[in-house]
Amino acid sequence: MPPLRLRSYSLVLAVSLGLFTALDVLYLLWLGMTWVQVGTLAAIFNIVVLVAELPSSILADLMSPKAALVTGLAARCGGLVVFSTASGFWSAAAAEALTGLGTALASGSFDKILVANLKTRDEGTISDAYGVISRLSAFGSAVGVVVGVGLFHWHPRASWATAACGVLMCIILATTMRAPRRDHGVPTVRNVLTHTVSSLRSSMLWVSVIAASSGVAPYLLWQRLVSTDGLTAVAAVGVLIAGAGWVGARLASARLGRSLPLEVIVLANAATVMALGWIGPVVAVGAVFLAHVALQTLTGIRVYGMFQASIKDSFRASVTSLSSLGDSALAALGSFATGAVMAGYGTRWAMMVSVCLYVLLIGMLLARRPAGGGNTGGAA
Repeated sequence: MPPLRLRSYSLVLAVSLGLFTALDVLYLLWLGMTWVQVGTLAAIFNIVVLVAELPSSILADLMSPKAALVTGLAARCGGLVVFSTASGFWSAAAAEALTGLGTALASGSFDKILVANLKTRDEGTISDAYGVISRLSAFGSAVGVVVGVGLFHWHPRASWATAACGVLMCIILATTMRAPRRDHGVPTVRNVLTHTVSSLRSSMLWVSVIAASSGVAPYLLWQRLVSTDGLTAVAAVGVLIAGAGWVGARLASARLGRSLPLEVIVLANAATVMALGWIGPVVAVGAVFLAHVALQTLTGIRVYGMFQASIKDSFRASVTSLSSLGDSALAALGSFATGAVMAGYGTRWAMMVSVCLYVLLIGMLLARRPAGGGNTGGAA
């Protein structure tokens, strides 16, 4: 079980992010942005994250993950404040850049702090801890969506201002966290860079990358399949998705979720995604999509434990961010492929993009079994 401070931090952060994540596009349109500008702003955020992801995490390994986390939260808080007062494209662009930088700085840092605060660092313990964090995050997201929709209805800027206050609370909580101890001295820049590059040979790194990006097709197309109209519908769907995530996280700590072979869980996930392209009734599509969310969450938690257990503490932030960077790149390619196939052949074939990733993931998991199913790819 993670310490209370880390659990409180995860809950408050999830509520804070939930206040605006379901409304960000609506807010930009309210500001008068065109769809081209909306897409450009999203690109600015992702580009900043990609550029800053690995360098910021290398600094976290070399210096202090706690300092990197606090700095990242401060940048994110500043970005939310700018968003709450934005009046045009350039102020919104500055806000996107700040939040992107903050996201990159925090990426990997919290993971390093979380694992360092566990009594043991085996796969099961890490998965259980991440399952607790995921359940809190799912609950917090549901609360955030409902409160955010109410604030947005009152005044669109209120959602962002309140989120900034929430992240400020996270900064206070982060300063009280116990920082990881360096048992084997401070790594050098060369050591971190060498180890990070060598981790590219780790099969577990690529399992982590593929698992994280495998749900790209349903994530991109679910609003097309389950159309929503109005703020009430946005809130309802947001709560249902968060609830499905909570169920998946709860399964991860249950006997069934822990005992089932991961390959079976991934196969079931592939089946639900394939079914999404063939089901007609909206209610049935919604039910299958929520089942997919639960299974994807369960898969993510199981893989997270395997991945983090294979990483050395001194290089945890860097290797975790390398995985996140690979996930972003593969998700970008998957999104492009999904959109192209959707335009040319429709939903049934577009969903096959994710199905192919699930099949690849199953193959990689089966390939690791002869090595004992434990920590392989020692470079990570």
